[in-house]
Amino acid sequence: MRVLAIAKKGARVRSCLAALVLGCGASCPQPSETPCHCRLGPGPGIHGTIYEDRNGSDRSARVSGYGRRDRGLPEVRLDLFHHGMFATTETCADGSYAFAGLTPGAYVVGLHADRRAASKNYAPSVGRALLNGTLRLTTIGDSFPRESASRLFPAVAAELFERAGAEVTNRNIARSGSLAEEWLPGTNAFASLEGVLDETDVLVISLGGNDVLGGLFRPFRDLDDDNSYREYAYTGTEALSDATLLIERALSNVRTIVRAVRERRPGLSIVWVLYPNLLRGKPWRDAVSVGANLLIERLDEVLKDARRSAARDDLLLLDVYELLNAQDDVDALYYDTLHLNDEGHRLAGEELFRTLGGVVVSAEDSRPEYSVGLVRR
Repeated sequence: MRVLAIAKKGARVRSCLAALVLGCGASCPQPSETPCHCRLGPGPGIHGTIYEDRNGSDRSARVSGYGRRDRGLPEVRLDLFHHGMFATTETCADGSYAFAGLTPGAYVVGLHADRRAASKNYAPSVGRALLNGTLRLTTIGDSFPRESASRLFPAVAAELFERAGAEVTNRNIARSGSLAEEWLPGTNAFASLEGVLDETDVLVISLGGNDVLGGLFRPFRDLDDDNSYREYAYTGTEALSDATLLIERALSNVRTIVRAVRERRPGLSIVWVLYPNLLRGKPWRDAVSVGANLLIERLDEVLKDARRSAARDDLLLLDVYELLNAQDDVDALYYDTLHLNDEGHRLAGEELFRTLGGVVVSAEDSRPEYSVGLVRR
């Protein structure tokens, strides 16, 4: 059953002005003796499946999907947020749901489930915050969310939440050049985070890149000197052999930060940024010349291992690695050899919005899908 309600901005569910009760997609009689499927009627709408990831194949919002061994979860409640108007529905017997009769715009889907997301696109704290019409986003880490664009990706995500009707506080306290160990509890950087934790609903962590890049790309810092590329190419090859260890070390520090944050704010949704494979950019491909393909494939393996390792934690993943792999021209998304330009930050910001349950209904995609794979905690 779906309940469509209109509420004053910032009001809780109990302050509804009106409510309209509809059947599940007008296609699933209740009760039903056979499996039913919620279908969208005519016009724009959001649909999807809430399922149990039984085969362990989900890694991030971009590496996930309802497979043969997975199982749809019935009677999971979903809330839809959009400019003070919210709708509530429950999944049908096969885990499907549908919100129909929508207008183009930005929406946020929230779940009520006692499981964590294997597909890494379910943020419980976002739904709780949006019941009050607000969202407080804090970003820490290195220069990746901090430099090279007029609109950085946390700001792009914040603007999309504002389009969905939320009042957003966007704090970006990332520091260029940061290593993960420099944000550990007891450091000045962590103290700056502690000062805003009580006013944070979602924490974005962009750490680990410099921990690896420092060893991997140090020989190629002077990108204007073609001779340096070839002179030090072998060093990059040697550094890649240590990259897995460096990332694991960085992830261990990130986990320490996360534990300390959750001691202070249990239930806070935390997003970790998985870096792109920078070796796919033209300057690096040119730099390593003949060995480019070998190095690119090796770094792909390292990043996928990092994603597998992080996916086992109760973290959301902003999978910039897979996001950029899906683009036709990755070179058009970089400001320099390490940072994204305006277009790159736009894509990453939209991905962060989707990672936090955001869905955009547009003229080009009037019936987008939002599905979530869940696993037991």
